Amino acid sequence: MGGQQAFHWGVMFPDFVKRAVGICTSSRTSGHNYAFLEGPIAALTNSIDYIAWSQIKAKKAAGEVVEGPLNEVKPIHGLQAFGRTYSAWLTSAEWFHEKKWKSLGFQNVESWIKTQGETKPDWDANDLLVLARMWQMGDISTVDNGSDGSNPTLSQLGGGEGDDEAWKLALKSITAKVLLLPCKTDQYFRPQANLEEARYLQCGDVEVIESIWGHIAGGGASEEDTSFMNRKLADFMVGEASR
Repeated sequence: MGGQQAFHWGVMFPDFVKRAVGICTSSRTSGHNYAFLEGPIAALTNSIDYIAWSQIKAKKAAGEVVEGPLNEVKPIHGLQAFGRTYSAWLTSAEWFHEKKWKSLGFQNVESWIKTQGETKPDWDANDLLVLARMWQMGDISTVDNGSDGSNPTLSQLGGGEGDDEAWKLALKSITAKVLLLPCKTDQYFRPQANLEEARYLQCGDVEVIESIWGHIAGGGASEEDTSFMNRKLADFMVGEASR
């Protein structure tokens, strides 16, 4: 979501932001991305230990004393379920077809899925849910550009994707030089979305990462992809990027 934040800062602070780089991101969350996130969210919130944990937290908030084993309940199964359902979306269908999980030391697909589940129990469940909901509501069209400082439109759940004209105006208001680095196989943020965004940016470039590593291509998972991004970033930072 750092890339989404970069878009928002570009709109909110045009005098401050001179350059912005968005790696595997978009200026607003697509309907498909919104729907994908409902899977992990549902896996967590419908787990028996999340339901119990939520009820215990509510009792404590109401001033009730909770003692014994119930006081130690954490939604471990729910958090693991969140990670397991998320695991298919990190990369791409091609990544699985070519068994690229082997290059990361996994013996099979199940070991990859299990590991993704094991990364989540350290999270606070509600922190994770807030993060997912904020991702779903990401949309720069709701950032006010009016002179009166009002913001009549707020991001809302539902996946409506906001107002198209307000979205275009928000992109046009960004004065910073912008470099967008989408991955060809990213299942969250498609290159087509960045190409459309660039049509409305005052100075925006799009350089597609030709990779089967999906969303995590932007996170340094592949040495080849990282080298590509480093070259593009170096050119951009010395001022060679232009529309």
